[in-house]
Amino acid sequence: MRKDKRETDAYIQVWLERRYIATVQKLIAKYEITPAKHLSEVIRYALEVFVESAVDQGLVEFVDTTAEATKILSRFDVNLNPSKRGLQNLSLNLQRDVAGDDFVSPGGKPGRHASGFTQEDVDSIMKGELKRLEEEQGGPPLLEHGEDTE
Repeated sequence: MRKDKRETDAYIQVWLERRYIATVQKLIAKYEITPAKHLSEVIRYALEVFVESAVDQGLVEFVDTTAEATKILSRFDVNLNPSKRGLQNLSLNLQRDVAGDDFVSPGGKPGRHASGFTQEDVDSIMKGELKRLEEEQGGPPLLEHGEDTE
């Protein structure tokens, strides 16, 4: 898995055929990968392995920042954090985008913070990152359906 792993900051629901989920669980058990405590971990593992494999094979370039991921996913017009429970993780990931590997949270511990963030904090960071991306790429902030992301 990626060395620059970030906090989970998006929540989605999906209908899947249970045979696929069970097959991933068998794979996890067969190779003695850390056992999943929750079904969502099985699904997360499968998606992460799929993405890592596609990146390793050169099929796609990994999306490096949370802001860029938000830009790409914006076409779906879905709230990826409906309960706001992922607000802290989103803000940490955005700050890591800006500060890089040397990020130390406001709570003084790398990768964690004690003070909490407001939606306004996250919106402010996101606005700055989206503006930076737009300037860097010299284009509009949103991708159109079917448009290549590279």
